[in-house]
Amino acid sequence: MKRTSAVIFAVLVFTLSSFGNFGQASASDEVFVLKLDHSDSVASTSTAGLRIWADEIEKASNGRLQIEFYYSSTLGSPLDAYTNLLTGVSDIAWVATLIFSGTWPLYEGGVIPMLGAANNISAGIANWRMFEENEQLQAGFSNAKVLTLFTNECFIIISNGLDPSKLENYNGIRGRTSGSVQSDFVHKLGGSPMSIPVGEVYEAYNKRIVDFVFWNYSGTVAFGLLPDTNYLMTDVVGYAPMAILMNKQKYESLPDDLKKIIDDHSGEHLSKLIASAWFDGGVNAVGRIVEQGVSIVNAEPALVELFNNASEELKVEFIENMRARGLDGEGYLNRLQEIIQITNELYPNNFYEEYVQSQR
Repeated sequence: MKRTSAVIFAVLVFTLSSFGNFGQASASDEVFVLKLDHSDSVASTSTAGLRIWADEIEKASNGRLQIEFYYSSTLGSPLDAYTNLLTGVSDIAWVATLIFSGTWPLYEGGVIPMLGAANNISAGIANWRMFEENEQLQAGFSNAKVLTLFTNECFIIISNGLDPSKLENYNGIRGRTSGSVQSDFVHKLGGSPMSIPVGEVYEAYNKRIVDFVFWNYSGTVAFGLLPDTNYLMTDVVGYAPMAILMNKQKYESLPDDLKKIIDDHSGEHLSKLIASAWFDGGVNAVGRIVEQGVSIVNAEPALVELFNNASEELKVEFIENMRARGLDGEGYLNRLQEIIQITNELYPNNFYEEYVQSQR
C-alpha cells in the first residue's frame, strides 16, 4: 500500500510539474505587437531603415516581437507624435525633435549649421554617442526609452530662381526654415526666414512664396520640388537631429530577453541603418536631379565665410541660452564636435557631394 501511495504521489508531482512547465512555455511564446508611429509614407527612404530594423527584431525574437507600422501620420500629425507616445497611443515613434522647440534644448545644439560632420551617418552616430555619455541630455529624454538618435539625410539648399551659391543673393532672400535655429541662421545671412510646415512646402515653392528651402536630395524628388528647382548647392549646411523613442512603460512590461533584443538591435546600429537607407534614397534621387538639368553649384568662398560666422554666433547664443536653463551648452557643443571628428574618421566621405560631382 505504501509503495502504491508513493507511485501515485510521484505521478502527481510529475503531472503538476508538467503543467507548470507548460504554463511557462506558453508565457515565453507570447507575441508582443508594438505600434510604430511614422509621419512618412511606406515608400519613403526614411522608412526603409526602420523596416530592416523591424525585420531584424522579429527574426531575433522568433516572431515574439512584431512591429506594426502606422505610416503617413495615421495616428496623428508629427506634432502629436511625442504626446501620443507618452499616452500610449503608440509604442514607438519617429520624432522630428526639431519641431518641438524647447523640449530637448541641449539636443537642439546639433542643428547649428557647419558643425563639421562629413555625412549623415557620422552626424547621427555622433549624436547617439553624445547621448550615451551626457547625463544632462539623458535627463532631457527621461520620459521615454530612447532607442536611437540620428539625423536627417542632410540640409542642402535648393532654389527656384536665385543662385544660392552667390553671397550677393542673400540680402532679403526668402528661405523656408524648420525650427528656430535655422530661422536665426537665415536672419544672420541677411535673409527673411519663413516657417512653413512640410505639407505646405510644395505650394510655397511652386508659387515662389519662398526663394529657397533647406532640403535634401531624396526629398527634392519625393515632395515634387524637382520641376521647379533651378539650382542645387551641394555644400551641406547641416543636419536635423531626430529620435526613435519608445513608451517607457511598454518597454518595461516586456520580458527581459525581449528587452535585450531591442537594446542589441538599437542604438548605434539603428542610427546607421536609418542613415544608410536615407543615403541610398539620396543617390537614387541624384540621377533624377541631374537628368532634370538642375544647375549644381558650390558656395563661393565669401558665402562659406558668412555661413561659418553665422554658425559661430549661433553657438554663442546657444551657450548663453543653455546657461540660463542651468545646462552646460559649451561643454555639450565642444564634446559633440570632438565626437564628430572621431565618427568622421570612421565614415569620412561626403557621399552625396562626391556622387553629385561625379555625375556632372
